[in-house]
Amino acid sequence: MNSPVPLAPDHDKSVRRWSPSIDDPLVAPGSARIGGPVGRHAAIGRSRMSALRVLFALALLGLALGWSGKTACLQETPAKPSAAGGSTSATDPKYRSADDGKRLNWDNQREWYSLCFTRIPPTYTRKHLADGLPYWTSWQEHADGKTSTHRLEDPVGIGFFAYGAAWLTGEWQGLHERWGVPSAISPVVFFTIVAIVLALCWLVTIWALVKISDERRWFVWVAALSPVIVVHAFTSFDLLTVMLVMTGLLAWDRRRWWPAGILFGLACTTAMWPLLVLFAIVLTWIAGSAVSRDGLLRTFVATFATWLVVNLVPMFGATDGWALYWRFWTARAPEPDSVYGALAILTKINLNVTVVNIISLVLVLAVVATITALVIRAPRPFTVYEVAFLLLAGVLIVAKAWSPQSALWLVPLAVLAVRSSRVLMAWMLVEALTWVPRAGVFLAADHHWLPPQFYPLAVVIRIIAVVGVCLHIVWEHYDEPAELDEPLPPHMGRSPSQVASAS
Repeated sequence: MNSPVPLAPDHDKSVRRWSPSIDDPLVAPGSARIGGPVGRHAAIGRSRMSALRVLFALALLGLALGWSGKTACLQETPAKPSAAGGSTSATDPKYRSADDGKRLNWDNQREWYSLCFTRIPPTYTRKHLADGLPYWTSWQEHADGKTSTHRLEDPVGIGFFAYGAAWLTGEWQGLHERWGVPSAISPVVFFTIVAIVLALCWLVTIWALVKISDERRWFVWVAALSPVIVVHAFTSFDLLTVMLVMTGLLAWDRRRWWPAGILFGLACTTAMWPLLVLFAIVLTWIAGSAVSRDGLLRTFVATFATWLVVNLVPMFGATDGWALYWRFWTARAPEPDSVYGALAILTKINLNVTVVNIISLVLVLAVVATITALVIRAPRPFTVYEVAFLLLAGVLIVAKAWSPQSALWLVPLAVLAVRSSRVLMAWMLVEALTWVPRAGVFLAADHHWLPPQFYPLAVVIRIIAVVGVCLHIVWEHYDEPAELDEPLPPHMGRSPSQVASAS
């Protein structure tokens, strides 16, 4: 029977597509309840329900759940402390707001017992974003009879992004005053604006993952419905960096050297961990990936030039504020999520920051050297995504700062590096559930829902889960070469000759 209208062109009919209802061990069993797996003669790729649209819908579902998880921390209350008292003070800049005598209601440690902690709303008032340009603007805080001067200690990219959101917050409040546009207190409006941008960043990340994954695009469902996204999408500003890195990797994958460098440069203005992704690119090039030296050079020149352009003005115009991020990083104490923080909780010993810095640096260098040797000597070539995941995971394990939301850095890379949805979901569930004992660490002693020793155990389980994913990646490259049913796409960081030999 002929179709009443011409069929849409199918540009992917030359490859065997990865289908969740057939190939995914988590999805395939459930497909029988909704009609069974896709048929052998199904006209795949011609429906309006494309993979990208479905994955966008799944990603929006995950983001909606993440947003709802933060709503408890967006409640308002009169600026005067409640009669019941609490652990916060109306004079604490983290909670204070001049919006019609209201403030965020984080009394009695609501942010921890409700598991809704997010550093986005307090950033508006605590970092004085409405008072002037970051890094140039300073403020004084009084504590224990001492006065200290503070500036924004975030990277330049995050500082300017937050300042832009704060400016939009002021404009929105102006519309509320002049035209009666619905509004809330400024920290909540600020959170809403930032959360919308972060949600868009995650959708762009999903798009980049689909483009990179090619015929395995449906596997991106693991990222779209990641438990880590549900818990931490709006905990901090990390999704901005994730989007820049993944779009940079997409441009790199398509051999667009200058756009890739610009995106990587912007990513480096928001965090330090993109430097490890750049090092992964260098490692795969040394190991023999099909990338020209000229392309590598162009990418790194564009990366440095972009980073310099963004940092140049605050670097010389507000040197003290610009350098504060680097000083803050070296002076900060180990976080409870790190190995050193867990050890401090167990032993109740105050670890010397200088000693921890030295030990952490030595271990980071050892991890990087080990991964470098693994990649170069591997009988089967690693992709840039696999190397980046190994580097990031290894450094996080031995670093003194391993915030729960840092798992967001690993999720897109893991989807490209690991072919097992079971392994990925098991690891991501551990990362998400670690948030419960982590929040309990900050509760008052009479409100602890778990013994203090439980969290170090959770840190150990978290490390085991991450190490398990890393070993899974390494095992696939050092195990006996497996027979493949289909050729691997050349964009996965391998040269055409390596693809031909693998297939």
